Amino acid sequence: MNAASGLVVAASHAQQRLWFLHHAAADRNALTLSGGVRISGALDPADVAAAVRSAGTRHEVLRSAFRMLDGVLYQEITTAPPEVACVDVSADPARVEVLAAADAGEPFDLTRAPLIRFTLVRVGPEQHVLLVSAHHVITDAWSLELLTAEVAAGLRARREGHHLSATPPELQYADYAAWQDEQLASEEFAEQVSWWQHQLAGAPRLVLPSTRVPAGPSPVVAGLSLVLDQGRTAALRAIAEGAGGSMSTTLLATFHATFARLTRQHDLVLGSTVAGRTDQPRHRDDAGLVRQHGRRPAADRRHRRFLPARGPGSPGLRPGL
Repeated sequence: MNAASGLVVAASHAQQRLWFLHHAAADRNALTLSGGVRISGALDPADVAAAVRSAGTRHEVLRSAFRMLDGVLYQEITTAPPEVACVDVSADPARVEVLAAADAGEPFDLTRAPLIRFTLVRVGPEQHVLLVSAHHVITDAWSLELLTAEVAAGLRARREGHHLSATPPELQYADYAAWQDEQLASEEFAEQVSWWQHQLAGAPRLVLPSTRVPAGPSPVVAGLSLVLDQGRTAALRAIAEGAGGSMSTTLLATFHATFARLTRQHDLVLGSTVAGRTDQPRHRDDAGLVRQHGRRPAADRRHRRFLPARGPGSPGLRPGL
């Protein structure tokens, strides 16, 4: 079922969503993923270019574009892998930050492949930064980590004089999209849709106690990291095991409980991001996209024991949370 180069195949449902969001967004860069990798030591730019071309040759999605034909979105697989641009800023190393910002801010035309850019920046003697920018329609953070590891392995192989393998993976992302379409046409999927429609029926709007909530979708986001010490981690693990759940569901229930306290709403729908790969071992190393998973604990008996009790006043949390 592998798609050959030059083939036009149906886009996945995730790619259809991202195509729509790309064209609906006021900021065309909102769906660009970007970052950089520092490389120390002697480096031949030709080795980096070869490693990138090898990865692009192996993974069809890295050399794909998208076209709408008769109302249907297709992934057009081209034969040209991504190339590496080289820039020398060793005379002014601080310019690498400017270059990184400019690269991340350069919009993609989804009809022109590749939808990923590589720039090798020399910042000093035996010091380089490899900038990577890609559109979310072809990749996600998980896939970029896999790609970075593959390019690093290819670079090591070139340095050691080994041949770079161009053997494609067993499955391409286009294969996953075809498999997904088969699943969506199944009776099991229809039953799952019915179950979720029942779970989410009548879900209320989340009302946050803040005057800074944007009126509409906004690409401006913020993050907060928290490191738990061993004692709290052990306590959480004990609660999870006692309830027959995982650390993930326990922390998610705590997150819901926190929002219930802040909003004084007991019926909430909050989303969490999942990679969607662990259930299919052959898909774990494929280039792909994450999916959003909704949870409405007030309608889910499995999570009720973790939630604040219903009633007036400030809801209480289960001891330990």
